Amino acid sequence: MKKLILTALPLTLAITACQRPGDEFREALPHRSDVTVAFPEDAAQSSQGLSRQALVGEPAEYYTTTYYEARKINGFGAFVVNLVETITAYPPTTLDADVATWGPFSDDREPNEFRLTVERRDAPALHYLWYLEGRPKSATDYTGLAGGAFE
Repeated sequence: MKKLILTALPLTLAITACQRPGDEFREALPHRSDVTVAFPEDAAQSSQGLSRQALVGEPAEYYTTTYYEARKINGFGAFVVNLVETITAYPPTTLDADVATWGPFSDDREPNEFRLTVERRDAPALHYLWYLEGRPKSATDYTGLAGGAFE
């Protein structure tokens, strides 16, 4: 039993030490699965769709509209999640008990810069607010690009 405890203690300390500053706030941000809209399978690419397509004819108008609108939404969602993941790969610029802020920063070759803020709120229940803002480097004010809340 003592060997088990002595073996588990360094492992526990190593796992705890591996947490990076701001991880609590990173975990509150959306993941790709949180922002992906499911859409109907493209009939031309499924084996069942091929047989159905031959029997039924043209896809319904709303099917086509839904398919392409869902793809647009997923494209924007992927853009936001990729940007958030890129930003949070770095340590927060400022961090306190209730707020983590990354940025402002950008690539030197880019004309824009971004800032990501995650706030922890305890009332009425524990939840997190996040907002991604951007601005041209020549501007003083940020514009909201995306944001949300998670419990």
